[in-house]
Amino acid sequence: MKEEHRNRTPSHEVSEPGETIRRELDRRFFHLNTLHTAAKELSGVTDFRAITETFLLMSMGTLGVAQGFVLLMNPATQKSELASRGLDANQTALLQESVGQVLKQCITSLPRNEIPFADARVISRCENCSYCPEGIKILVQFDVDREHSGVLGLGEKLLGGDFDECETEFLMALTHTHIAAMRNAAAVSAIRMLNADLARSNEELVELRRREELTRGELDKRIFHLKTLYDTIRELSNRTDATAMTEAFLLMLSGTFGVQDGYVLLVNKADSTVHVTYRFLSGAVPRQLGGSDIAALVDQVVNLADARKLPHLDAAHVRDRRFLTQPLLPTAARLGIVFRVDDNHLGFAGLGEKLSGQWYSEEEQDLLLTLVGNFIVCLGNALSFEVIRNLNVNLEKRNVELQKTIEDLRASRSKIEVLERAGMRIRSVLEREAQRVRRVSAMDFVTIVALGLILGLVFNLANPGGVSLIPASWSRPASPTVTLDELRHKFDSGDVILVDARPPEFFEQRHIRNAVNLPLSLFDFIYMMRFGRMDPEKEIVVYGRNISRHYDEEVAYRLTSRGHRNVKVFPGGLSGWEKKGYPTGP
Repeated sequence: MKEEHRNRTPSHEVSEPGETIRRELDRRFFHLNTLHTAAKELSGVTDFRAITETFLLMSMGTLGVAQGFVLLMNPATQKSELASRGLDANQTALLQESVGQVLKQCITSLPRNEIPFADARVISRCENCSYCPEGIKILVQFDVDREHSGVLGLGEKLLGGDFDECETEFLMALTHTHIAAMRNAAAVSAIRMLNADLARSNEELVELRRREELTRGELDKRIFHLKTLYDTIRELSNRTDATAMTEAFLLMLSGTFGVQDGYVLLVNKADSTVHVTYRFLSGAVPRQLGGSDIAALVDQVVNLADARKLPHLDAAHVRDRRFLTQPLLPTAARLGIVFRVDDNHLGFAGLGEKLSGQWYSEEEQDLLLTLVGNFIVCLGNALSFEVIRNLNVNLEKRNVELQKTIEDLRASRSKIEVLERAGMRIRSVLEREAQRVRRVSAMDFVTIVALGLILGLVFNLANPGGVSLIPASWSRPASPTVTLDELRHKFDSGDVILVDARPPEFFEQRHIRNAVNLPLSLFDFIYMMRFGRMDPEKEIVVYGRNISRHYDEEVAYRLTSRGHRNVKVFPGGLSGWEKKGYPTGP
């Protein structure tokens, strides 16, 4: 028996190190898989609070910790935001009250402009931290950017023991992923890091566990997905035309997932229009839609996005077979995704059956959702570029019109000079007649007044800035008015937009504080720049008039003509406002 025991001992000694290595590799693979999941989930989150909560939960869940917190701080303002699990109210209050102490003890002393990208470090084992809650075993300090830094604290592991080097390395990598999500600028870096980690894990598993084919196939699939994501971002980010971008994106989807049929609908809610981009390899014919069908399809896509409460630049899977096979869509789809770019621009992407006949795996569905997320970001940029381009075209037209107006003014000035010379001649004649006649008769007085009236009328007609003899406001109904007390109440509450209708030179001298200058001479230009996208229901109060010209009535009428339904006039003007000593601007 002793000899048999001696014969078994070497085999046991050999298998125990191998089992230790296998467990270590499993743990490393689990850590790497957790990092991949964190990067994928955090890539689509834009809220700092949600990113921090997810980061804390993943840190605690992966390492088996029951207590933890993440304290985000602004060193300049000392404002903070706390996310915690497993801490009572007193402990969280202590953390929030100790922001200054945390900044002094934990945050790096480097100048903010010298902090390296995604910087994080283990700063304490919590032996001498007066602000640290009881039970916290490790702290990690990290810098998000020049204005935000933070501290991650984790308590004791449920299984006991200290954090070893492997767990510390994992915690640092997860912190870097959190920083990358907060900055929203390190996607490519995270992908490369994950790819390198998976490659190293693959080599170790091939060498120690002889699972080369299975691991290599899984790794190739992940690399393909990540490369597809990178290629999609690179291809779409260089395009500025929404239609061409959509066609390129659909072509990428068809090649990536090997689908026969696919289409992308771009919906404009404001115009009730649908732009369809499709690619059918099965020979299917897209359905033709009429005017009522298009309106119904717009409503269905909008309701689908509203039902899922999609924010801007977000997407969600659609698995409802009744919706995917309805006759309003170009063709029946096996998998769909609804997305929202902004309030007016939404869309729906549908993919048919794969050429292989297989169903879309969970990883492929997640990849599709990520690709669509990148697509809608690029699409939003393209739509913004189109808006800017259209504004530039309109601005060029305005410049041409202004140039023409200047030329007309120059021509009018020449006419005025001729009239002035004629007036001077007439005046000289009158002066000679006055010298000749010692006493002015009533007829002479009438003649002079008549000539002056005629010259004034001619000058007023020839002057582009002349006033109308009969104000146009007399023929229109009067605009609603507000009293001084009502305007003061609205001014204090900030629920009203004040518009100064006087010429710019008067506005620059003095005006009601926070008022916007909208003179008649530049009404169209300034309206397009400042009021074109304003809610027509927003209340607007216009002021500014003198004895000869009611600028406020004219501007109020033009605003009402542009569709603003809540426009009022303050007849008291700037003088009435100043008499009460209310605030004014220079």
